[in-house]
Amino acid sequence: MSIYLRDLAERVIVTFVGAFVATLIAGDWFTIAGVQDVSTLGAAGLAGAAAVLSLIKGVVATAVGAKDSASLVR
Repeated sequence: MSIYLRDLAERVIVTFVGAFVATLIAGDWFTIAGVQDVSTLGAAGLAGAAAVLSLIKGVVATAVGAKDSASLVR
């Protein structure tokens, strides 16, 4: 697996896990009406959306940043 693909996979996985955990924490700790009713499946959906955005950013980054990285920085 290339350096770029490993970098991209790591970023997407970490984004998913972070967003999933953050949504679950927010759902349990805060009393904002729209957030407290988020189910586990809903949290996974939100995390999946964040991961897809991370994936898209990583693909676009190859045209802007270094070719062997999913970063926008050169």
